[in-house]
Amino acid sequence: MQHETNQEIISAVGHGRRELGWDEWFGDIEGAQYLTDCGKQAARRAIADLTTFFGTGWLSRATDPGLAGAAIPTLSGYAPLFAWNEAQRPRRYVESIQWWASIQTLVAAAVEGLVAVRRDARNDLSTHRLVHTLTQARLASIGIYLGADVALEPAKSRGPGDVLIKDRSYDIFLEVVTFGPDENRELQERYQQRHFLHLAGRKAAPSIYWEGDIPGFLNKTEEAAWIKATTDGADRCALTGKPVEIPGRNGTCLVMRPGTAPRGTKTTGPLVESDDGTRLARILDRKGAQTRGAGLAWVWVEDFGGMHPVSTFTGMSTEAKLGALADLAGPVLADRVHLAGVAWSAARWCSPVPSDEQEESLSGIALRRGLPIERVRQSIIVNRRLILPAQTSQMVRICDAEPRWLDWALARLGITGGVGALLNLPSPAVKSRLWIP
Repeated sequence: MQHETNQEIISAVGHGRRELGWDEWFGDIEGAQYLTDCGKQAARRAIADLTTFFGTGWLSRATDPGLAGAAIPTLSGYAPLFAWNEAQRPRRYVESIQWWASIQTLVAAAVEGLVAVRRDARNDLSTHRLVHTLTQARLASIGIYLGADVALEPAKSRGPGDVLIKDRSYDIFLEVVTFGPDENRELQERYQQRHFLHLAGRKAAPSIYWEGDIPGFLNKTEEAAWIKATTDGADRCALTGKPVEIPGRNGTCLVMRPGTAPRGTKTTGPLVESDDGTRLARILDRKGAQTRGAGLAWVWVEDFGGMHPVSTFTGMSTEAKLGALADLAGPVLADRVHLAGVAWSAARWCSPVPSDEQEESLSGIALRRGLPIERVRQSIIVNRRLILPAQTSQMVRICDAEPRWLDWALARLGITGGVGALLNLPSPAVKSRLWIP
């Protein structure tokens, strides 16, 4: 049977001949040499089930750039179809299979509240809602793996939170909050890149270079004026051989100079101040206020870029991060006595996957765990001053279980052999339990 290559599928989607659906998302399954027959079967099941859960046309609407940009602009970065090279496809495939497995184990178990979660995911096309939904599904599915009863969106009369994990002796309510990049910073960086590409595209003036400040966001009138000024300035500089200055905001200036840029020449973007810690503290305080009076709860922070990659926090050791988050969450926990604690969690792709790590202090516990495949998650659990040892221990178990959970979820869905049964990949030279061969 003839099958389409990834390039043919990309071309058809890019030229509007077909919509991007979950079938297209996985790309050329039949020709995917990195997939076993079992892996191809799992992809076909995921396509059908994800389409059923999110609804027909959801993926196309979420990723369509349109006039205002895609509703979930980073989503296509997880699609195996759009991987930059073949080496990236397996990890994107496994991430997609994880999404499917977390949702489908809840469907199979007829978990209470899943209908409401699905409705919200369908109606609210945003990055925050999608991350919130996938986080709820993952935590609830891990709860089942640990032998607990679970529910989603439990009624407030039963306690606060988005996920209920009910053990034999106590209930854990998790209030999920998503923490994404600073919107103002993203806006400035996007417009700066847009303006840089305009300058780089000035082929009519190849004998000039730029130095100085490239603006970020400009309104339509300002941007039109800047485009005209830089276009005319580049032509004038090339013609006269003399520098041309384009003044900007707050004393900034972009200079166009004739000739070839000497070593060390650079352009800079707008200075955007963003205190990610302050943003997170405000979110925690708001969530604490929302859950007041409804019973004991944990706040689970799913970080998908809220802490900037080059921030001081990101470069800290695991022990230092635990201390920093304890300092941040401490005032909130002291003021909100109904909060059992705060859990912050972030996952990223990483190759090679670092070894496991765990740090403990009176303030809480920090864990780093490798996930299949080429993925690592760091979780930091900050407890209140009056520690609830049983609940804190269960939170640690939830974080510690994720590396093993996906194999269990696949088996629960009738796929034996775990992630290793899905992939045709060579085992690494150094064996590790973080890799599933």
